[in-house]
Amino acid sequence: MSRNVKLEINGMTGYGEVQYFTQLAIQNDVEPGDDKDPEDFVHRLQGPQAAWQFRTVALVSLYSVPDKQLLELSHQTVWSCTNQDEVGLCVVDVTNIQAVITVIPHWPTLPSGATEHQVFVVEKTGLNVSYTGVFAEEDDNDNE
Repeated sequence: MSRNVKLEINGMTGYGEVQYFTQLAIQNDVEPGDDKDPEDFVHRLQGPQAAWQFRTVALVSLYSVPDKQLLELSHQTVWSCTNQDEVGLCVVDVTNIQAVITVIPHWPTLPSGATEHQVFVVEKTGLNVSYTGVFAEEDDNDNE
């Protein structure tokens, strides 16, 4: 199941693991009868229910910021971080999700000398990851 995502929160790019999606009923800021709203006719036609809208959101457990030394040593290519579990939980609008990513577990020895369980982010996993070692046989009966 693909549930790791790249997302934007407050203008910053981050990564996280989606726990679940849901829809929330949110009350519109515009009151019916407000002539300043160009779409006011919708409120008048649909009644009090039109004062509400549904927003699709995701509960995401954010990954930590990357290990700065490892990121620098890898020339900004290895984003090695940890899952923050409940501490990193946040609700985001699904429109803030930019891509589905791959998160690969590893146990690096950090420049500080510590070895710990982390994950690193891969944004564009190639087809070589899905290679199974099974070759398709060519059909030699093309001329028949």
